[in-house]
Amino acid sequence: MLSCLDEQRRHGRQVTGWPKVASARGRTENCEGRAKVVVERLANEYPGTADDLCALRHRNAFELLAATILSAQCTDARVNMVTPALFAAYPDPAALARADPEALEEIIRSTGFFRSKAKNLTGMAQGIEERFGGEVPSALEDLVTLPGVVARRPMSCAASPSLSRACPSTPTCCA
Repeated sequence: MLSCLDEQRRHGRQVTGWPKVASARGRTENCEGRAKVVVERLANEYPGTADDLCALRHRNAFELLAATILSAQCTDARVNMVTPALFAAYPDPAALARADPEALEEIIRSTGFFRSKAKNLTGMAQGIEERFGGEVPSALEDLVTLPGVVARRPMSCAASPSLSRACPSTPTCCA
């Protein structure tokens, strides 16, 4: 599915600001207005805060990011079984950045692909420490520079449980 901007570019139109596009009913409307309608409809369909809607248990952005990395090819229920031990051993990015790989792998083994996930977790924590002063970045452009984190196109996220994991500190970002 093409975005409003892609649609305008495809027809050779100069794109500045929020373009106007024809809706299914033949009306011309503003993409910004369409986006607001979509957000309102989603809020009505899924009431509650981002924390209420998120299946992964977390207390902060670091825990959510780590849990999201673990959730690849794994159920949220399994991740929620593993994360208490993980965060007891490694409560912050600094501790996780210094983690012994074998000890970390043993904690997360039941999530599958544990060697790859362990490398991504330590790399993510090291990146947060080295480049972002120990704080999880809120900008998507910064998040996707961390190992194990990728931005998905909204259409692929729509069919994925990862969409429900989005929170204000991790905008539509899937690990």
